[in-house]
Amino acid sequence: MAETGRRLGKDDPRRQNRRDDSGVFHRGGRLSVAVLAGLTAVCALPWQSRAEPSEPAPVTAATEAPAAPLPEPQRPEEPAPPEASPPVPQPPPPAPESVVPVPPPETTSEPPVLEEPPSQDALRPPVEAVRSALNALPCALLAVEALNGRLLVSGTVAGEATLPTLHAALDRSAAGWEHGLDVAVAAPGLCAPLNLLAAPLAANTALPAPLRVKTSGPGRLHGGDPLVLDLLAPAAPVHLRIDYFTTDGNVVHLLPNPLEPGGHLDAGAARSLGERSAGSRFWSVGPPFGQELIVALATPSPLFGTARPELEPAAVYLADLKRALAAVAPGTPPVAAALFIATAP
Repeated sequence: MAETGRRLGKDDPRRQNRRDDSGVFHRGGRLSVAVLAGLTAVCALPWQSRAEPSEPAPVTAATEAPAAPLPEPQRPEEPAPPEASPPVPQPPPPAPESVVPVPPPETTSEPPVLEEPPSQDALRPPVEAVRSALNALPCALLAVEALNGRLLVSGTVAGEATLPTLHAALDRSAAGWEHGLDVAVAAPGLCAPLNLLAAPLAANTALPAPLRVKTSGPGRLHGGDPLVLDLLAPAAPVHLRIDYFTTDGNVVHLLPNPLEPGGHLDAGAARSLGERSAGSRFWSVGPPFGQELIVALATPSPLFGTARPELEPAAVYLADLKRALAAVAPGTPPVAAALFIATAP
């Protein structure tokens, strides 16, 4: 705080000569100090001798006026809470939908039925299908039968060259079958009559009552054995030609023959040919031996207008036979049956 000026008495030692705190020597006089606000002024005034100075007016140190208080910032008035509106009645919650429980699927305690794989028999082609495929082969007369779960193929082929064709056809048509072969090989020259008569042979197998020919003796014939044939006509009257093709390239005409120039056979009729009896022709087996071919050919009328020699080259006969077959009326196709016979000394 600032000090105010005051007068010193005459006897006050402070009025005597003295050295101030700054080292300056002063003679008698008066020191007046004024303190202004924020500034201090020091003045040395000479003392008037023996005169009582008038009472100085008191010096008042100006003090710093207090700053006016800053106005407090006004706070924004908070909005008055909205008046509460009367409660709106809410509709009652919808009644829960009735849920119908779904029963679980019924389970059965029975084990699933396992389908059995197809049997081996179901995977095999029918025997008749195999037989039809092999009957269509050229230069071959074959029989097919099932025996103890296996196929047995037997018969005769004309020439070694027919065997690869037979094996290929058997593999295609009898897939899934175990099979065995019992096939004889005849002279290649015997393929020619089989090829020429392929259509009549196929037509005969399709008949419900086909033409049949077979030997009445054992399977293998030896030199001197009688040659006797059993014949069965188809379901219509026919004229028969029975031809015996030998291994040396000749053909023997068994029917018609010099003693029986006809050859007519009623529908479904059976007869034997070659029996030893009065007035009939008969034959016995002789050389050359081997696999030989017998063919029975049935037509509605005789194929040749004149008798042919009882023995002639097969090539000559086959050429004439081909022309005769071409002249047969198409509405009555010829049918044929054939078999190989084995001869030995």
